[in-house]
Amino acid sequence: MSAVLENALLQRGLKIEVYPFGISSASASHYLAIMRYVRARFSPDLYIVNIVHNDIQDSLAATTGDRAIYFGVRQSGDSFEEVPPKIYQPSLLRRIIGHWAIARYLYVNLGLMWKLQRQNQPRQFEANIDVTKMMGTQEGRQLTKYIFAKYLDEVENDRKKLVLLMDTVREPIYEGVHPNTTAAFQYNEVIGETCQELSLYCLDLTDYFWADFQRNKRRFNSVIDGHWNKYGSCRSWSATYLKTLCLVASRRLPRNSDILPMTGTDYDSLYQGLDECIALTYGLRKAVIISKIAEKVSSKR
Repeated sequence: MSAVLENALLQRGLKIEVYPFGISSASASHYLAIMRYVRARFSPDLYIVNIVHNDIQDSLAATTGDRAIYFGVRQSGDSFEEVPPKIYQPSLLRRIIGHWAIARYLYVNLGLMWKLQRQNQPRQFEANIDVTKMMGTQEGRQLTKYIFAKYLDEVENDRKKLVLLMDTVREPIYEGVHPNTTAAFQYNEVIGETCQELSLYCLDLTDYFWADFQRNKRRFNSVIDGHWNKYGSCRSWSATYLKTLCLVASRRLPRNSDILPMTGTDYDSLYQGLDECIALTYGLRKAVIISKIAEKVSSKR
């Protein structure tokens, strides 16, 4: 996805370096560890964190079992505390599976273990989460606020250096049902409300994806894989990130409360706004160097 964004900006005359640091199965708490690494090694001008529905809940699960290899958090009194990752120690069963082709076929290809679990524990999946085991709204808010406050610490409370992108529940869109009617959409609401409370810049893709599918009837992910396909990636980055980058660069980004209600039908307006922002920030060799850009914009005026 970073290549999509960098190429799109390059086509518009902006030589901007966009680095990907995403890790498969990483949770929101693990993003924090990644931010610390990136800050120490690269000193970026802007962090863009893509949040999906299982990221917050998995931050707690990251402290146990197979997910203990990730940076996690756990309950500590009325708050939470960070838990460093552990060295992976596979169980005897997993070692057998790793060395026995038939076991891998039964366990992975046929998914017999999952089928047995589903028989004993019925599940209802939406947006890659079992909605029968979702966190309570209050617990979700507390955990989200704790993690996002840590993000703020890493950018030294400079909110212009942090943009959060929230995915939406996509499968209902293909059936003509708005995502806000689903159980998993509760996490979208928690993320949005927490960002408003902390005055963070948050872009929820719900309205963008809903309007785009009504218009173009193209899926944002394949039938067998819930991750964004090329079309979904392009829409996510082009319709939101491009404008966000330029608005942040020119210090014209409105408050979070003004961002959330934007609809996905105004693609022409979005790209017109993008062109206007590029006109202000044209010639930058690195994206979103806030202090220098502010000086340039003020001097031009």
